[in-house]
Amino acid sequence: MENTTKKYSKEDAPTYAYTVLSHLISYHNMTFVEMRDMLGISHDGFWYGDLLEYIVKGIENLRKKWNENIPMITLLVFNNRGNPSPWVCGYLTGNRNKPPTPEQIEKVREDVAAYDKWDKVLEAFKP
Repeated sequence: MENTTKKYSKEDAPTYAYTVLSHLISYHNMTFVEMRDMLGISHDGFWYGDLLEYIVKGIENLRKKWNENIPMITLLVFNNRGNPSPWVCGYLTGNRNKPPTPEQIEKVREDVAAYDKWDKVLEAFKP
C-alpha cells in the first residue's frame, strides 16, 4: 500500500466526488480504505463523511432539479470490514445502530445497476 500524505481539501471536493462516483458506478461498492488509497488522501480526520455528504447533497439537488429518483449510490460505501456506516444503517433501516439486511443492500445495488442515466449524473458532477 502506498503511503499517502495529501490532506483533504474541500476545494477539491468536486474532483474527488467525480472520481468516487465513477468508481461506484462501475463497481457498485467501495470501502473507505479504497477511497483513501484511490484519492491519495491521508487517513487523518473525518473527511470521508464530508466527501460523501457533498455527493449526497449533489444527488439530492439533481433529484429535485430533474424530478427523478436517482439511487443513493453512496449507500454502497462500507468500512474496511464490509460493514455499513451508521449513516447507511439509518438511511436504510431508520436506526443508525441497526445494520441493513443483505437484501436491503442488494436492492440498492440493483437500483444502481438499473439506473440508466449515470452518465448524466457524472456530467453534472464533472469539475
